[in-house]
Amino acid sequence: MITIVGMGIQQGDVTARGKKAIKEASYVFSRAKMRTATECASELFASASSYEEMDSLIADHLLKKEQSGEKVVFAVVGDGFGDNVGRILEQKTQVTVVAGVAENRGRAQGSSLISMSAYDVNEHTYFDTAVPHVFYDIDGKAVACDLKLCLLDYYDGETQVTLSDGKESKTLPLYEIDREKKYKLASLFIPAQADFTKKKRFEINDLMRVMRRLTAPDGCPWDKVQTHESIRENMLEEAYEAVDAIDKKDIDNMIEEMGDVLLQVVFHCDMAQREGEYNFNDVISGVCEKLVSRHTHIFGENKANDEAEALGFWEKAKAKEKHYALLKEQIDRIPDTFPALLASEKFIKKANKYGANVTAEVLKEKVAKALENNELVSALTAVVFLVAISGKSPEIELNKTLKEIERKAVKLEEGNELNKLSDNI
Repeated sequence: MITIVGMGIQQGDVTARGKKAIKEASYVFSRAKMRTATECASELFASASSYEEMDSLIADHLLKKEQSGEKVVFAVVGDGFGDNVGRILEQKTQVTVVAGVAENRGRAQGSSLISMSAYDVNEHTYFDTAVPHVFYDIDGKAVACDLKLCLLDYYDGETQVTLSDGKESKTLPLYEIDREKKYKLASLFIPAQADFTKKKRFEINDLMRVMRRLTAPDGCPWDKVQTHESIRENMLEEAYEAVDAIDKKDIDNMIEEMGDVLLQVVFHCDMAQREGEYNFNDVISGVCEKLVSRHTHIFGENKANDEAEALGFWEKAKAKEKHYALLKEQIDRIPDTFPALLASEKFIKKANKYGANVTAEVLKEKVAKALENNELVSALTAVVFLVAISGKSPEIELNKTLKEIERKAVKLEEGNELNKLSDNI
């Protein structure tokens, strides 16, 4: 059996159990040079070309020592649970972890500590900042810089953190962690940021916490009495405002409006959870399952050469999933709240997929005949269908055209020629 001892994040952090395990061991190994270690990786495997190779060499080395009859201890910076060597060893032999003080610090703050290698952190790594974190394997300025850039998406740059190499430690603001002269396989400890009211940077868990506080029994009198029905109009309004920001390429407004749309989702999930209907994870799980099952050209055996083939595979997977056999089943799923133009577009496209074969030639004849008989609604419907089967969105195209006519009207008005608007439509 190999024992992994968490040495904490600064000198003196090793626990009594950890000291006992080290004292009773016949062979103690560490990554960096340590007074209590028999050997260290930084000297034994200095020629390793990558951290992955280093981890593999350390694991093989410790296994050989164990097989030779040594009582092996692997001393690591941090809590002892997150080291990659430990993960490798667990696949091959029995491993015991003696938690370091870093883990105890996490528990003292009301939650378990999360520990990971700085090499495993990238722009896709997610952090719950209400939980304390330890990042180890910081062996150079470049690694520290990459880690800092990722963390600044979640933490304010002035957040006080502890940088330690196991012997010496210092407390400094997060934005300074890549300004050290030397890095002796350092670790970084970030305490839990539990009070969201004092944060300058937030993440999704914070939004959930704020929402729960607002809808608590002693929360906001308005928020806590809302229902799905009472705020349904908000969802429509926020979605339209978000699309408007997209159309105007207004990035600042997009950030705000996307937040408002997300708030509606979180609001509905919060009230649904209180009523025992569903929760936020149900929504996340559902959309992830949908994305995986319908992208058969990414997660399955199909291969899409272009966007048309990709969309075709998506529709095929969707039809199989929904068990659509009749056009009626498709029509029933068109929301009643859709604007008429969007609903018309969806209908005609689905009808043609099921064999309606409504062609442009037929629609043009319908338009001409309807106008001749002054049947304006019939003419309008046929025109909308005509635009839809041409591959364009009637809703989007009409909006673009309307905006252009509005600009012309304003210009004509400025020149006192508004009476000429009919010539500019």
